[in-house]
Formats: sequence, C-alpha cells, structure tokens
Amino acid sequence: MWHTWHGIRLTARLFLCLDKERLIRAYIRSVAEWNCLHSVQLAALKRGDDYKFTLELTDAAERVQNAKYAILVHRQTHGC
Repeated sequence: MWHTWHGIRLTARLFLCLDKERLIRAYIRSVAEWNCLHSVQLAALKRGDDYKFTLELTDAAERVQNAKYAILVHRQTHGC
C-alpha cells in the first residue's frame, strides 16, 4: 500500500510499525517497573530500613537496557 506526501511515495510501514510500537511499550513498562522499585527503595531508606531491593533494582535496570537496545537494533535492521 502506498501513500503520497508532497509528491513523495511512502509505504504504510513508515506510518505505523507494530514491532516498533511493541518495543517502545516494553521499554516504557520496564522503565515504569524500575521507577516503582526505586521509589519503594527510597521509602524504605527514609524509614531507616536497609537496602532491600538491590537485586530487584539490578534486574529491572537490566531489563530497561535490554529493551532500549532492542529498539536500537530494530531501528538499524528495520529502518524505522
């Protein structure tokens, strides 16, 4: 399917890439999860508790990085 914009032929893929949307949603979820864990950790520290969520925060930060790199790889291979 072709679309025209100012005389330039474009494919529908340029308007919507389901893979890119899925990857961005996964990135947003992973950042939200990391942020939530970070907030819980800060609240625990305010109460005087120890570092309880170190492993969980490390895992969440790794998921954020993996999601970010998945978007970058998609951009390089798919071009969007």
